[in-house]
Amino acid sequence: MFDGNDCLYPIVINALDFVATSKTFDPKSISEANSLKEKLCQFNIIVTAHLFLPIFKSIGPTSTYLQSKNLDILNAFLMVDKCIADISNLKFENVLKSSKDFVLKMNNSLHKIALNKEIFIENDFPKNRRRIKKLMFDEVCDDEAPTDPKQKFRVEVFQCIIDQLRTSLTERFTNNKSLVADMQYLLPKHYNDIRNKLIPKSALQKLSLLSSVDHSKLIDELEHFAGIYDKISKPLYKKTVDIYDENTNNDDDNLIVTDMDYEDFSLDWDDTHLSVTESECEHSFIRDEKGIHTRENCLICVFNLLHSLYLHMPTYSNLYAAMEYVLTLSVTQVNCERVFSKLKIIKNRLRASLSNDRLDAFLLMSVEKEILNDLNFEDILDIIKNSSHILSKLLSFT
Repeated sequence: MFDGNDCLYPIVINALDFVATSKTFDPKSISEANSLKEKLCQFNIIVTAHLFLPIFKSIGPTSTYLQSKNLDILNAFLMVDKCIADISNLKFENVLKSSKDFVLKMNNSLHKIALNKEIFIENDFPKNRRRIKKLMFDEVCDDEAPTDPKQKFRVEVFQCIIDQLRTSLTERFTNNKSLVADMQYLLPKHYNDIRNKLIPKSALQKLSLLSSVDHSKLIDELEHFAGIYDKISKPLYKKTVDIYDENTNNDDDNLIVTDMDYEDFSLDWDDTHLSVTESECEHSFIRDEKGIHTRENCLICVFNLLHSLYLHMPTYSNLYAAMEYVLTLSVTQVNCERVFSKLKIIKNRLRASLSNDRLDAFLLMSVEKEILNDLNFEDILDIIKNSSHILSKLLSFT
């Protein structure tokens, strides 16, 4: 409505003026239309709208990415940092200039529409009468608001919005930035950087502290595991094809292998081990852009691989403990899940419409759910029908 040359602002003003001057609408609608028209023509409303326009443009893509599936948490944090920087770089003079340019264009547009001449969009802050606070005889402080309306809007509106947004984003997202950065090195897609020694010295310090493991041992185990991950994560046929090729090309006739050599050799396969060689794990909701589950982004697959190959004790005990700690964190839990939660609706809205007797009955049914499932529906229906003559007629199917 306030953005672009083809915005809906003049159309909305025209529609509100039509409602306000028409006699076909009820007095309440006419009064509301007049009030909205006057508010939209005020300069402080226009400046506030142009303040939020660059904020929405910066936060919009980040908000969409945070609500998407399979997001990269580190990149999401970097996008939040970019939003904080963009909000901090907003200048009041730029917002004021864009607002005045908008007012000039909209006044010209309204003049072309030939609206009522009384409709005029303010192009500056109105000057209000200075309010002098009464001071007691022993008070020496001066807490009066700025007299200049422009300075007053900058202090009381612009700066408050910027400070609140910056503080909220910083408190919600940047507190655990180092932990999120440490978590990225556990993903297989970053093992190539670890093999090439492209890892900072301060990496994994936060994670090692929280998971109660030695930092140097965690680094050593991760570097060693990253070096052999590509080999041990291959399916069985890829692991053995090189062995068979070597045996085929071996010209040594003195090497004789008999069945007796394998009498004491056995492999104890279990369900967990077999699941590692499958193309998809049970957490196949972690998919790439093509909808295919890949282990490169799945820490659960790596965790199961360590456990199934019995590498978690004692070979990679510190790495296993760090992965186990990370998997217990609800890193994607956000406040919007509580806002749109069905449980919140039941607790608040449904609770407000229920009496205590009914609420106790529903709670008892929920606690004793096993007994409730064993009850026969026909028996319950007969009890309800026998409680009232009217219910007996309504619930009788014959």
